[in-house]
Amino acid sequence: MNFAIKGHEYLIWFGMAILFIYVPCMYLWLKRRKNRAVAYEHEHPEAVKVYFRRIEMDDTLNIISVNGEKPVVHSKGTKYGFYLLPGENIIHVRCQWANRSATALSGYKTHTIEDEKLKVIVETNKTYSLSCNRKLQQFEFKEA
Repeated sequence: MNFAIKGHEYLIWFGMAILFIYVPCMYLWLKRRKNRAVAYEHEHPEAVKVYFRRIEMDDTLNIISVNGEKPVVHSKGTKYGFYLLPGENIIHVRCQWANRSATALSGYKTHTIEDEKLKVIVETNKTYSLSCNRKLQQFEFKEA
């Protein structure tokens, strides 16, 4: 008997691992996140939705915290966002993106807008958007 694994068999085992481990874990994670958002909406019917606005696909806008706590995230189709309660809120954010660079070893140069704590005031029954403006190197929070 020869139990040696050939090259193409690695691909089969890798595909099976993705199918039987990654996919169920991702499904459970997404379901838990959705349940958390639904519970938050029931607990706080006055909550305001804030959507992420991305200028380019290579932007990464990170919401680190909302009022010192982990943000409650919601999604609808391809739109992602988080909740705020009416009144004054502190949003801790960071933005990163990459551009092609001939001088960087990886071929890309990463840029970051330093962590910032935005103080925003929101009203019930309104929707807001948050984005990062690369040219001005600042965050933009406005009513959608």
